[in-house]
Amino acid sequence: MSSNTTFSYTIGEIAIESYASSNIIITQGFHQSYNSASAISQAQISTTLSVYPNPFHDIVNLDNAGETYSIRLYDLQGKLLLSQEGKPGNTQLNLSNLAKGMYLLKVRDLDNQQESIFKILKSNI
Repeated sequence: MSSNTTFSYTIGEIAIESYASSNIIITQGFHQSYNSASAISQAQISTTLSVYPNPFHDIVNLDNAGETYSIRLYDLQGKLLLSQEGKPGNTQLNLSNLAKGMYLLKVRDLDNQQESIFKILKSNI
């Protein structure tokens, strides 16, 4: 007796319907997609870095006691919107041209190359 039988399975497959006859069973389902998680780290540079207010309307302040740092602002699609250098003390970013929404502010210490990413929200209020 010769048989060409194939058995396959997928972890995460959810069966939604089955068909059966005397010698075969067919199960219909769908596969769950691969999920990945990403992390956003905050305040890794030092405790001397402050980003405020959050949410903001037009101006975001960065207060830093001692380091020179790079500033990069991205939208949630990863498009670079702003790139500049920050000095010790207060740096103000005029973001009045941006639409309301969530942005990622990436700050990198130019001395030791540590970086932090802040989620900031622009509101109309």
